[in-house]
Amino acid sequence: MAKKKDEKKGIFCLEGEWRGVKDTTSVKPVLRLLQTMGGYKVPYVHRDIGTREEFDFYVRKWRGRSFASHPILYLGFHGKSGCILVGEGRSNRLELMELADQLEGCCKGRVIHFGSCSTLDVNGHTLNGFLRRTGRSRYSDSRERSTGWHRPHSTRWCWGICRRCPLLRLACSDFRSDSGRMHQVC
Repeated sequence: MAKKKDEKKGIFCLEGEWRGVKDTTSVKPVLRLLQTMGGYKVPYVHRDIGTREEFDFYVRKWRGRSFASHPILYLGFHGKSGCILVGEGRSNRLELMELADQLEGCCKGRVIHFGSCSTLDVNGHTLNGFLRRTGRSRYSDSRERSTGWHRPHSTRWCWGICRRCPLLRLACSDFRSDSGRMHQVC
């Protein structure tokens, strides 16, 4: 059965730890808001990720047909230029092109949202390579450089949920274009 143009697109969220095991900071309240907001009802799946193995496992799940109704992959992790930080230790860097290898050819009509600092602070050649390798995926980001989205004084982003929520726009938009940047939040 073909999807209707106005049918909502689900969000598949993988989220790392922000400030250690005891910290309860999470993107889940934003996802719940999108799910329960009158008129929108955006479905989501959220998984806490502590290791690279867990990350790889859930990315493989998202690639499959069972999550075709959740074409937005939200990656909520710490980041550095050209990578996200998954888990602890020296091997926690997941380079942008390693992620492209994992997603190779399966992202046409899907969006990868980087909820991480600096990950997309790379040259255009690298971003174009990422798009080509993933099958002309689209990407967006919520780069906050000096104030993270989870800090109390970053209410600008929370206010944007009601006025111009980037995830809500992604979930309710038409993905017909095969390539390019969706938008930048900040």
